[in-house]
Amino acid sequence: MVTSLDTENKTLIDLAKPPIIGGYIILLFAVLPVPVLLIINELFDLVPSEAFEGWLALSAGLWNGILAYFYEIRIKILFIPCWIFFTGLGLLMICDIV
Repeated sequence: MVTSLDTENKTLIDLAKPPIIGGYIILLFAVLPVPVLLIINELFDLVPSEAFEGWLALSAGLWNGILAYFYEIRIKILFIPCWIFFTGLGLLMICDIV
């Protein structure tokens, strides 16, 4: 499985249990701010288009950092914590390295 979940929350554990669909549900939960920011940016045009993908990844990293440290919901992609993965990806995108 690409995603893994470490939490005490029974509801999230039950959502992650189905073999294939559970991983996708957890991945959607990890990138939850992305569709919200897409809608907000289309309505108000807050971020310039050339840096938008980087800001999306940074917001997903911040979201996962909040989940990990305040709510103790740790989501990992390929054994890398999501907050590290998305924050690093966002910084690389904003600096035009990736």
